[in-house]
Amino acid sequence: MRDTSLEEDMVLLQKSWQFHVHHFLKPDQTDTAHWENVDLPQRWDRMSWKDNKIPQFGIMTYKLVVLLPNDHPPLGIKLYESLSAHKLFVNGELLDENGKISKQKESEQPSYNNQIIPIPKKLSSKDTLQIILHVSNWNYVYGGIKSNVYLGDLKYLEENKEKKIAVSGLLLGAIFLLGISQFILFAFRRESYYYLCLTLVSFTLFLRLASVDEMIIKILLPNLNHHTLLDIRWITTYLALPATLLFIYTFYTKYTKKWILVFSWVFAMIHVIAVFIVPYTSKIYLAYHFHIFMVLGAIYIVYVCVVAARKKELGARTLIVGLLITIPLMVVDILYAQLLSPIGNVIGWGIIFFFLALFTVTAKRFSLALRNEEKLTAELSNVNKNLEEIVEVRTRHIEEKNVLIEEQKEVLQNQHDSLKLLLKDQETLMAMIAHDLKAPLNRAAGLAEVLSLSGELSDDQLALNKKIIEVAHSGSKLIEQLTMLQKYEQSEDNLKMEKCEIDKLLSDQLEGYEKSATDKKIKLISNLNGPIVFKTNKDALSRILDNLISNAIKFSPPYGTIKIDTSLSEKELVIKITDEGPGFTHEDKEKLFGKFQRLSAQPTGGESSTGLGLSIIKILVDKLEGKIKLKSKPGQGATFILHFPIK
Repeated sequence: MRDTSLEEDMVLLQKSWQFHVHHFLKPDQTDTAHWENVDLPQRWDRMSWKDNKIPQFGIMTYKLVVLLPNDHPPLGIKLYESLSAHKLFVNGELLDENGKISKQKESEQPSYNNQIIPIPKKLSSKDTLQIILHVSNWNYVYGGIKSNVYLGDLKYLEENKEKKIAVSGLLLGAIFLLGISQFILFAFRRESYYYLCLTLVSFTLFLRLASVDEMIIKILLPNLNHHTLLDIRWITTYLALPATLLFIYTFYTKYTKKWILVFSWVFAMIHVIAVFIVPYTSKIYLAYHFHIFMVLGAIYIVYVCVVAARKKELGARTLIVGLLITIPLMVVDILYAQLLSPIGNVIGWGIIFFFLALFTVTAKRFSLALRNEEKLTAELSNVNKNLEEIVEVRTRHIEEKNVLIEEQKEVLQNQHDSLKLLLKDQETLMAMIAHDLKAPLNRAAGLAEVLSLSGELSDDQLALNKKIIEVAHSGSKLIEQLTMLQKYEQSEDNLKMEKCEIDKLLSDQLEGYEKSATDKKIKLISNLNGPIVFKTNKDALSRILDNLISNAIKFSPPYGTIKIDTSLSEKELVIKITDEGPGFTHEDKEKLFGKFQRLSAQPTGGESSTGLGLSIIKILVDKLEGKIKLKSKPGQGATFILHFPIK
């Protein structure tokens, strides 16, 4: 430094430091001791002594020899943070003591010194400065010199410190006043919770910034002890992210996941509680993974703001700009806390931009709300002026519309009566057609049966005659189902309900289909859980079960099994009918209950199918106020489940 001018300047003392482990060496002992080199700032656990790793707890002596220029102003040293306590000697004279160093944990008193250390003229008048640092660490997770060490013009260092204190004071004052203003706004607009959330963010960051760098909080509270100061740092660090996320949630609720907000608060509060429980030497471990959580949380907030910006939400782009400035500075401070970056305590500048963004966004929303209220007030005033006229005009319109509605009601009533008459005629006509069609079909079937018994037909003629009988019966069944479908669709009357023995009804149904099942080698299994008495319409339920069981037999392969299960709870009766047929495809399920629908499955015994059975079932289930569900996969059979509520 012989050729370096220190006038109104300072020099970073980073290179050429030497250190000695396990002893506090006095200035007169330094010449004979073993020394190794290190650049500051540096943690002990990243240093080695005689090729061995240095423990995180212990004591150390640092030494630096500075060659001064011939002409220099009064000098000072800036050394803010050592972990955990230190003594500073210059040319053999003790100039500064930060806390109380000790060779034992019990007697060490850690502290932070944020004062400029003046070097007496009698020491700086020499051409050489020998700087000796005794550092002990028994209270922090790692020892070492955390901040940069500077030597420079004493007046310049003090003025620089005063400027930083002034800037920090202005920043903290602005944040404090912002918090107060937002709380006042919340007092007048209780429904706008984001004002209260911004108040919480303001005071959290106020305490955080006041406890770092120039440590304004120690100026305000001189008797604040070291551990309390660190606890304030930890707690405000842990609360800053969830408080900010809460503000984002209240501002952009529909874009923010509530569970992420809840998780962030739970995670943060666990760390806050741990501050009061975990030993002092272990608290830094809590911060390691929380720093990662902070970065991820900040990225998530950016993501929410980007989504909100794409939806053109108010202020989203402004917040993104503030976050993109703040997050890199936050990462720098995290690296500085781990001594991975020589630059630190810069988050304050990021907070300035972030708070400007927050304040701008809330101001925009407040301004918008105020404009809307003024607009609504003006509109309400205009409405009040013309209220009687508006009411009179609207009353006249309502009377005219009432007359029109009455006229339309009369027209609709006439059309309804005509439609009912037409439907009655249609029903009568349908009954006549059904009767006229069924009669010849039944006669044809009867004649064919008589002819088959005559004994005069050949085998081919008997087969053809049997086909005639089947076609006639199929036609009769189709007519019967069409008539039934029309009857149930057009009927507006409620079905008559009466007590019905469900187990007996199912037994009768199964007995009626025993022959059909036996012919196809199909096994019918019923799991009827004792006598079940249920209030329903017996005919409708019987028709539903008849169609489902006949379909199960019709589409089941020979040697298959059909199961019928019943269960009765306090709320409903459940009936399940399961077969081993071909099942239903996705396309089948979409048109399952339609009329005249041909599904992919085919009867396995050549039986006929009208395509109306499931339509009738759906109508009857609805009339019984029940539900029908299907569980089926292609090739894996089908299960129809009937749910009927207990009334």
